[in-house]
Amino acid sequence: MRFARLHVAAAVVFLGLASGGAVIAGAQHSPSYPDATPQLPRAAPSAPDAGFGWADRLAAATRFAAQRTGDVGFAVIDEHGTLRSYHPDARFESASVVKVMLMAAYLRQASVSDRELDDADRRLLAPMIKQSANGPASEIYQRVGAGAFYELAREAGMKGFSTSPFWGASTITARGQARFLYELERYLPERHRDYALGLMADIVAPQRWGIPHALPLGFSIHFKGGWAPEDGAWKINQVALLVNGERRLSLAVLTRGNPSPGYGHATVRGIAERLLHSYEYH
Repeated sequence: MRFARLHVAAAVVFLGLASGGAVIAGAQHSPSYPDATPQLPRAAPSAPDAGFGWADRLAAATRFAAQRTGDVGFAVIDEHGTLRSYHPDARFESASVVKVMLMAAYLRQASVSDRELDDADRRLLAPMIKQSANGPASEIYQRVGAGAFYELAREAGMKGFSTSPFWGASTITARGQARFLYELERYLPERHRDYALGLMADIVAPQRWGIPHALPLGFSIHFKGGWAPEDGAWKINQVALLVNGERRLSLAVLTRGNPSPGYGHATVRGIAERLLHSYEYH
């Protein structure tokens, strides 16, 4: 697949929705966070499913991805903190998935982090995440500035991240987004964590395509999608944190060159279904 350099358009139309779909391959079994602070607690392992494990899931997703139109990068982090990925460091324009970073940057402001949220805060944050409204996102970007974005990216170890006044044209990688979602609570002020995660669990029904359709039994999902037209095709992205008590997985699927939004949705969903097939604990 090709991974041409992304060109930031002078004006980009962002439709704040995300979709389903696509490609995965090669596994990286080294620890995912060699330079990170201690990880959140994890549940003790249960007996592995000998019938269908991560190697099988990765192979199935790879075969599926190889048949898809456009460019795809994905990364999944399992309950052991192991990263498995396909083109994890390829750079994609974020579209609306970057709104999770915008929310975190807003809540981390000194003027917000240590007080209760008021109605004005909620009128910005709730529509931006739940309905993927672009107006509140632009207002938040103006308030926090690019510096807050870069500070958050550095703290989360997001290599390859960049941003511009067109926040939806920020460049991200599947590896960076999967890592960020895996430890999302770490980047949110403690008093605002439940609110932020609640918004990501309450995405409106028309935007609940892709990864939510592959959710393993017993897990809840906190996620965000994004899409936008580009050069006669579509970029379709989705990132997610899956939680069951202290158990967690994260997944990021980034795509471009989709012939339609629905095709991109199917790519995201197809990858997620193959990665999470018969999932219990591995």
